[in-house]
This record gives sequence, C-alpha cells and structure tokens, in this order.
Amino acid sequence: KDVEEMIRVLEATNVEGDMFLSATHQKVLKSLRYADYLSPKYHVVIANPPYMEISGANGRLKSWALDNYPDSSSNLFAMFMERGLILSKALGMLSMINMQAWMFLSSFSRLREKAVKTYTILSMAHLGENAFDSIGGDVVSTTAFIIQNRKSPHHKGEFIRLVSGTSESEKAEMFRAAIVTKDKRFYFRSEPTDFEKIPGSPISYWASNQLRIIFKENPTLKSVASPRKGMVTADNPRFIRVWYEVSYGKLGIDLVSRSAAKSSGRKWFPYLKGGPFKRWYGNVEHVVNWERDGFELLNMKGNGYKVGSTNHNLDFIFKPAITWTKITTGLVSFRSTKHGFLFDDASGLCYVTDLNMQPKIAGLLNSPVVYAALGALNPTLNVNPGNLADIPVVLATGSSEVAIKCIDLSKDDWDSFETSWNFNSLPLLYLDDPLQTLQANYQKIRAHWWKMTLEMQQLEKENNRIFIEAYSLQDDMRSDVPLSEITLNCNPYYRYGNNKSETQLESMLLVDTMRNFLSYAVGCMMGRYSLDKEGLILANAGDTVENYLQKVGVPQDTLKFKPDSDGIIPVLDGEWFEDDIVARTREFLIATFGAATLEENIRFIEDALGKDLRKYFTTDFYKDHLKTYKKRPIYWMFQSPKKGFSALVYLHRYTRDTANTLLNGYLREFLTKLRSRIAHYDHLLASESTSAREKSKMLKESDQYKKTLRECEEYERSTLLPLAQARIELDLDDGVKVNYQKLGDALATIPGLANKEDE
Repeated sequence: KDVEEMIRVLEATNVEGDMFLSATHQKVLKSLRYADYLSPKYHVVIANPPYMEISGANGRLKSWALDNYPDSSSNLFAMFMERGLILSKALGMLSMINMQAWMFLSSFSRLREKAVKTYTILSMAHLGENAFDSIGGDVVSTTAFIIQNRKSPHHKGEFIRLVSGTSESEKAEMFRAAIVTKDKRFYFRSEPTDFEKIPGSPISYWASNQLRIIFKENPTLKSVASPRKGMVTADNPRFIRVWYEVSYGKLGIDLVSRSAAKSSGRKWFPYLKGGPFKRWYGNVEHVVNWERDGFELLNMKGNGYKVGSTNHNLDFIFKPAITWTKITTGLVSFRSTKHGFLFDDASGLCYVTDLNMQPKIAGLLNSPVVYAALGALNPTLNVNPGNLADIPVVLATGSSEVAIKCIDLSKDDWDSFETSWNFNSLPLLYLDDPLQTLQANYQKIRAHWWKMTLEMQQLEKENNRIFIEAYSLQDDMRSDVPLSEITLNCNPYYRYGNNKSETQLESMLLVDTMRNFLSYAVGCMMGRYSLDKEGLILANAGDTVENYLQKVGVPQDTLKFKPDSDGIIPVLDGEWFEDDIVARTREFLIATFGAATLEENIRFIEDALGKDLRKYFTTDFYKDHLKTYKKRPIYWMFQSPKKGFSALVYLHRYTRDTANTLLNGYLREFLTKLRSRIAHYDHLLASESTSAREKSKMLKESDQYKKTLRECEEYERSTLLPLAQARIELDLDDGVKVNYQKLGDALATIPGLANKEDE
C-alpha cells in the first residue's frame, strides 16, 4: 500500500553480514522500485504510446493482453491508454497523442464507454491525417487529448477539430485560431452524456444536438434491413473476372434465386465489388464463379487451400439489395440492385426486408442525413455494416418516387457505355431524330446529357430536402448538390473532376465521345456489335460470321455494315490493305451518316482527337482500349517489337488457327508488299529520270522500309511462325491475364499485367 515507505525502511536496513539475505534483499528492493514506478501515484501521465494490432502479436502477448486488458486489447496503444489512467492518481490526468481509431471503431467500444462513464475528457485536438509532414498520406490519423481520472458527467470538454488541415503548419494555424476565436467550424464543447446518445458511444464531439436526439428517439436501420459483410473468395484471380473477359453464354444474368442459378448451368454470375464514388446504380462490372451453386468456392479446403472462402451470405445472394463501397476516401455512395447478384468484401450488402421499401432506403442512404449519421458513428475510411445498421431511420413520405427516378436515370447512363452488359447501341448514333453529320449528332446528344445531369441534380436536391426536413436538420445541412457529385458518366464535372474549366471539361468529353464512337466502330467491324440489331452479337469463344448472320437475322447482302470475315484488322502506318482499320472506319461512317458527309465527319473526329485517324489508330487506340477495359482488353494487338506490323484480333473470335491466319493472310502479304515497294524504289533510284530531290526522299523512305522489313522478318521467324505452329488454345474462363501471357511476345505489352497487384 505504501511502496515508498517500504523502500525507505529496506534501504535503511543493514544486511551486509548475511550473505544469503543480502542477495534476496537486493532483489526485493529492485522489485519494489518497479512497483513504485508502476504504482498509481502520478499527477500527470504523458505518452506517445506504441501502435500494434494485437491480432499480429505473438501468442503469449496476445493471451496476456486479452486476460489483463479485455476492454482495450485490440491494439497496444489502447492498452497504454488504460494503463496510463491506472497510473494516475484520483484527479490526475492522462495526456497522449494517439491513433484516432479508439474514438470510433467498434473494437474499442468498451474502452470508450469506460472513458465516458468513469473518466472525463477535458480537451482534445483531433488532428486526423497529415499531422506530421514526415508521414505522408493517410498512414497515421491521430488525436491528442487530456483525460482526467474522475467522473464529471456534466463537464463540457473542449474539442478542436483539425482534420481538414493538410500539413503541420496549417493545423497549427487552425489550432491557434480556434483557441482565440472559438470559431464554430473548429471549436466544439461536449459533455460525456452527449456521447452516450449515439450507439457505441463514439467520440463524435461535432455532432449537433438534433442529430443526437435523432439517434436517441428513432429506430435503427437494422429494424427494417440487414446490412452484411460481403464475401471473401480467398483467391480472387481464380474466382473473379471482369464480365467481358469470358464467354457471354456462360454469364448468368438476372437470375432470381440460387436454385435458378444452379439449374441454369451457367458458370459466371454478377458480383458487386465496390468501386469508385457512384450513387444509385453502377460499378456493375465483375462476375464470380458460382457454378453448381458455388461448389468450388464452398469446398476450397482440401483442394490445395489452407483457408476457404467466407461470408457467403447464402440467405441473401441473388436477392435485391443495396450495396456500397466499403473503403472510401470521400463521400460514401449507395447503389440499388435488383435480383441476380453476389457481393464482395470490398463492398457489402443491405437487404431490405420489405422490397417495396428498397427505393426509400436507397434515397435515405444517399442523403446528407446518412452522411452525417455515419460520420458521427465512424468517420474513418471504412463503412462497416455494423455502423450502417445503427443509423436512425425516419421513412419520409414521397422519397420512393424520387429515388426510383434517380436509379432509372443512373442505370440508363451506365448502360449507354459498351462496358455495360446491358449496352444495346451507341446513343450518339441512335437518336430519335438522327442528323446527317457527326457534329450535329454530338451537339444533340450533348444537350440531352446536360438535360439528364440537371434533372438528376434537381432530383437529388429534392431527395435531400425530403430527408433533411423529415429529420428536422434544416439548421445543420443544405439540400444543394454540386455538379461534381452528380455521378452520371455523361456529366464531365463528375467524370473528370471539378478542378477544370468548363472549356477543358467540354473538350475532354468531346474527345472521349469520339474515342467511344471509334471503339464502337471497331466493335461493329469485329462483329461484337451490329448496325442491324441491338445488343451483343458475337461474344462467345470461337464465334464466326455464320453465328453473326444467324443472330442478326439479316441476309449478308442486305447488312448495313458487314463484320470482318476473320476478326483480324490490320493497323498499319500506310494503306497496305484495302480492309485496314482506317478504310473500314471510312466504310462505317458511310454506313452510319452517308457518303455525302464522309469527309466532314472525318474532319470533325480528327479535330477533336488532334490528329488524323491513322495516327490515332497506330498510336493511341490500343492505349485507350486498355484504359476503357481496365487492362483486360477484348481486342488484342498483335505487334512486332518496333511496331512495324500491327493487327487487332477479337479475343472472342480467336481460334487455334488465328495465328496461322494472321501469319499467312496478313504478315506475309505485308512482307511481300514491302519487298515490292523496296524493289520499286530501287528501280526508280537507278533511273536517270529521277531527280536528285526525289532520290533523296525515296532513299530515306526505302531505308525505313528496309528496317521495317528486317524487323518483321525477324518477328515472323522468331515469334509468329512458332506461335502459328503451336496452335495454342485459349480458355476464356482463365481470364485475359492468363491467356494474354500464353501468346507472349506476339502481342503488344500491357504494363503491369504480369504483376500480382494487377489482380
């Protein structure tokens, strides 16, 4: 009880004459000094404690932490907090700079409750990210605080909110300003009972009194819905694909139940995997192997895996739900889905018990009311199902109709791009009253997109107003929505960011629209799409022109635009083939707008791109294709090392004989033409009738042709001929990453494709 007195007595005791007692005497003194250091006798305890997740500790430390510090055992920093309070005297103080996680995460809820009910938070400087210039980004999010070792339930602590500062100096300046001026943007006062009104007692000092009342007086989301974690496959490269990698005939889309999915015999099913900020609908890109009711996924152990997949949500898969992206650096966004989906751990699912209420819940979740509620519960980067389950629910009248319109608009926008499996046709071409020039069509579709964007902005503003009024939060928030948060892909303020001028945004949208037009044109060349029928046409492994004609249902001689016979299109820097990509693009423009406006339309495209068509296709098209299809291209560029020869091949029309067709029908023909051109130049160079100026120009061109010839001969000999002889088969189920590498150096390099982090 009185360690200091015991030490004084023992130090005054002389035991030098007793050899055995002397050693014990010193050990006792040493132990007492330890006890003295660790006894609760300090007026102030100050520390910057170590940080370590106990889940990563060795077994002995983990067990000791759980036994001795059950309320704070998740992390060493929290254990040091608790220990620091034990070290302080009654009325003493603990002062720390620490991770902010203890303020919000559910794993520290018991520690928070103890801090609120047993002790008193006197003051806090909530630093957030970037508090240390030497530590970049969001690696460390911190808070500095003083907690007193006494219970003062009505003491109003002072809180300085500095999370918006981007550097040490900026936060220091904000801190001084808050102390002096009590600026309400940064300076807050809260008492312990304020925190208890919100589930889990998060230290949400900035939450308004009205928001706390809402938490206290209303039911939570879990009373009407079931937020759940998504699935962990334990092997994403094996089980997950982007939908356009695999054969379309193996996709099970719009299936209403597990039994329907199983009986369909399909292998790949829609899989929601989070994605960027996108409200209402979208980020619908991935599929998961759920063949035979997920047999492989559910039976991984014993098949070479130490661990298996988890969080299968078997009671919820294929049912309509609301999903979101779990990790976000800004605003969280919620998307409504109909039946047919499975859900990944990168997102989550929220199943609404009464399906008629789903639009209303979607409207609530995409309103600023929920942003504020989630921010009060846990303002970290993760949006967890547990936090979502605790938001207070007020079901506002009239919200369903608004939300349904928002969902429909967002879906229409998503499906208007070819990376959607519901893409039918290019909106630029299929207007209600199509015009005769590409420019006129663009101006018309641009006006339509602007109208859509403004309509969505008005709908979201109305949605916000409905819920702000329902929660009586008019004094705390506004219903306005900036254009940058209208998450339609046709809206350049969202698509390209809000830090660009209107001129820049319009220019970028025009360029991308022309890129999309040319991509669609190539799709029609390959037979993936058709001007004679909407939707996907050829999208299964080994598809042929015969399959195309059967699906389109139009005789070949009456087609508006004919697909390529073998799914191979030369992409060269000159007019070496009659059916190269530029020639076929001209044909496509004639088929869509007529011959009279051909040159005008080509000029419009080239002015937008800032280069002629041939230059674009030889230098930029494949890069744009890789970007659009997220490094999982469906058109593959066969290319010699220095790009002397290039040709696009449609993956879904590839067969074991494609390399042989490419070799004999294209590369060797190109080599023959090169040799003929060189021989022709040699003849002219030898002629006395050729002027010196002409000879100089011809000599330069001939040298370049000879270099290209040598390069392509080597490409033929060392790469394409062995590949043609190998007759390599591709299995689309393996995905682009695996299949692309099977063809090796015959293809253009995709940076990072072989890296593990690209999975």
